[in-house]
Amino acid sequence: MTKKMKTMIAEFEKAIKGWKADAGDDNEMKQVYAYDRIDLRKILSLIKAGDIKGAWDKAYDLDTVVRDVIPAIVYYYIKNEKNHKSGVI
Repeated sequence: MTKKMKTMIAEFEKAIKGWKADAGDDNEMKQVYAYDRIDLRKILSLIKAGDIKGAWDKAYDLDTVVRDVIPAIVYYYIKNEKNHKSGVI
């Protein structure tokens, strides 16, 4: 694994961990944020497994506010890799 990939993964893990971790006393929102973190972890797992198209598809399906949790370096990596592998670029 390259140094760049390790950095991206570390940044993404930090972002996931911090995503609305403190929702106060609102149990309903705590549950929503927990599901968001599950979706974000799935994207991270897909990236680690090399399934860039799967990671892109999952990210694309997220609500915008949750998708914005994905660090820009990670988002553009999966976008560019997906396009490169599909022949777009």
